[in-house]
Amino acid sequence: MTYKFDETKLIDTYKKFRGMDGETIVNNRVKSVLKSKVSEVTTDYSMMDIYSGNRSEINNKLTEYLNNQFDDSYGIQVLDASVIDVHPDEQLKEAINNRVTALQKKQQAMAEQETAKVEAETALIKAQNEADIKIKQAEAEAKANKLKADSITDKLIRMKEAEARLKHGWVTVQSGDAAVVLDQDK
Repeated sequence: MTYKFDETKLIDTYKKFRGMDGETIVNNRVKSVLKSKVSEVTTDYSMMDIYSGNRSEINNKLTEYLNNQFDDSYGIQVLDASVIDVHPDEQLKEAINNRVTALQKKQQAMAEQETAKVEAETALIKAQNEADIKIKQAEAEAKANKLKADSITDKLIRMKEAEARLKHGWVTVQSGDAAVVLDQDK
């Protein structure tokens, strides 16, 4: 607790405490009621809040409350009061550890979910790209086949037939008796 004596009330404070100096007033009078005054503020909060929660809010309320209480009673203006040293019992320590562990597990699960989501999106993009490539390849092959099919004419067929006969000779097939006649001289 950071404090100062109210200068406008110094004479009254000196008379009220029969000549005690400021340090004696704080050590003998203020410290004896300080714990109960802190308890009056902190009863609105759970030990979990005090230990690990929003301690700045508690400290602000504590400073305001103590300033109101000690200004009238002791002529002391409380500039800052803070809960610094908290000693939870074993049960609360275990509860805090369990809460921290649960929070860590939750954060880990969320990170794993995010990783799985990114991996799934990556796999989907990869599969889509592979499918697009296959479609493009199939379209190119179909276009090439169409060009080949369009380029085959009766003249080309007769020319290829003539080339084959020139190279391999004449083959004549008659149906019915299935006679094959080879004419090597033509």
